[in-house]
Amino acid sequence: TVDALSTKTGNERFAREVREHDDAFEFLGVAYAVLLAFVVISAYTSYNDAKSGAETEAEAVLQLSRTAEAFSPEQLERLEGLLVCYGRAVIHDAWPAMQEGESSALVNDWGTRFREQALQTQGDTFVQRASFRQLLTEQDHRIEGRRTRLAEAVRTVPEPMWLVLLLGAFLTIGWVIL
Repeated sequence: TVDALSTKTGNERFAREVREHDDAFEFLGVAYAVLLAFVVISAYTSYNDAKSGAETEAEAVLQLSRTAEAFSPEQLERLEGLLVCYGRAVIHDAWPAMQEGESSALVNDWGTRFREQALQTQGDTFVQRASFRQLLTEQDHRIEGRRTRLAEAVRTVPEPMWLVLLLGAFLTIGWVIL
């Protein structure tokens, strides 16, 4: 009976310790899940903002091309040519540069060339003068979209957050193993 009594007391003590550890594990798991959710939401928001900026920039380039149709065929050809070169520079130079966290000087150059050409367009009719004002407005939208896209290209998870995430993962897995 002494052995049965000590076994019963040992089992109760073990059960109590398991409950205490379960409470600690629940807290650790919830804290880690909240932190991980924060990182995921931050990454999704950054991705969504970059996507929105890229869409704004692309839509502005399309609108610039449509607005340029109000000008003479020579002016239209020059403006559209510059927009095509700008678009190709974004695809072939800016996107790879963004992977490195940098911006593209080539895209800046084509954007500047377009602006200079747009400022040289001659508006003889009311429609052309209104189109010129619209070109300037759409150029501002293009620049704003590009700024948004570039701002989100360099966002990262801060190093202390990575440390906490890795430590939390290690503790959570280690707790289960122990």
